[in-house]
Amino acid sequence: MNINSYLGLLGNTFSITRNNETKYKQYLILDPVGTFVVPWTDYVINLDADSILATEYALRLIAYLEKPENHHVAIVQTPYKAFPNAPSLLEHVAGATTDVQHLIHQGFTFYNATFWVGANAVLRMKALKDIEIVDCEQDHPILRYIQDRTVIEDTESTIDLICKGWKLYNYPASLAYSATPPDFGSLLIQRQRWANGGLIIFSKLIKISFINILIVKTDMSQNNQSDILKKVTDTIDELFNCDKNTTAILELHS
Repeated sequence: MNINSYLGLLGNTFSITRNNETKYKQYLILDPVGTFVVPWTDYVINLDADSILATEYALRLIAYLEKPENHHVAIVQTPYKAFPNAPSLLEHVAGATTDVQHLIHQGFTFYNATFWVGANAVLRMKALKDIEIVDCEQDHPILRYIQDRTVIEDTESTIDLICKGWKLYNYPASLAYSATPPDFGSLLIQRQRWANGGLIIFSKLIKISFINILIVKTDMSQNNQSDILKKVTDTIDELFNCDKNTTAILELHS
């Protein structure tokens, strides 16, 4: 996934190496004294290619994340609208499902059920580092911040962040516009992909539901909730992946 590649560059220094014997004439190598520097940043904006942001988008959303009381918020996003004056009736109808998000998303946030939509958002890098996974391919470390095994990686990442004790927030203003599929075939393929992705991450949804039940039962305070969530998540991961489920259950109740 390209976004993981870009995020992995942040805060590092590289040298540009040339090799005329391969089809890749230039490539980057980590080098503390290199000349190609990618500065670190506290926030990044994630944006779909078919979306457009309002001019005050970053200013308003980053200001929200910078407030001390919002230090536990990993992602803030704004509901997007369909582009006005769509040329076809289908785009008008499909756009209605996005326009209604302005109301629905406020309800999600009110009930602490916000999930990352993916069309636009400001992401806190500290939170992404918290869900970072390091893989190895051809003896090279590959950093994955956002899982790409489904086509709804934003929703799956929401579960990963919640399991680490982070929260998400829907900003109460529409500050973005996004395109809708121009024909019925494209619309059908889009919605089918979204639905299939939800089935793939269903096991993770069960896990976070279990965690929420434990939070209610144990009446966790805000101060120690994050640490306890991480311990519970590790145990539940073992419960789902371990062949000897009895051992995991005993550890969960110990």
